[in-house]
Amino acid sequence: MDIVRRTGMSYSTIANIWRSRHRYQDAERIGHWMKRLRKPVYDDLDQAMHEWFQEECKQGIRITGEQITTQAKVLAAKLGITDFKGSPGWLFRWRNRQKNRTFRNQGESSSTISEFVVSYMKHLHA
Repeated sequence: MDIVRRTGMSYSTIANIWRSRHRYQDAERIGHWMKRLRKPVYDDLDQAMHEWFQEECKQGIRITGEQITTQAKVLAAKLGITDFKGSPGWLFRWRNRQKNRTFRNQGESSSTISEFVVSYMKHLHA
């Protein structure tokens, strides 16, 4: 009862927090601090996507949101998930769960920059 007086919260709120403490401890342990501690609808798809994403990043491949969504649809079909949509909301939540960033390839501009650097370096050494 002392904690109720110190925090100003109701007894039922304190009891709910105490009953759910393992969820908060798990979230802290794995680094998930979101407003809601929500698990993915398709946990196996989420795990497969995580593995795919990690492998692509190790190879230095730049990945856009569109590529993530396309790969998720392919993996969902392989896993027999028929009602997966790959919506922008799904992509947003997946990125938040994975704590990854999108890497956008800017088309030909990225190759133009590298070509410029190479030609400039040749000019310096000449």
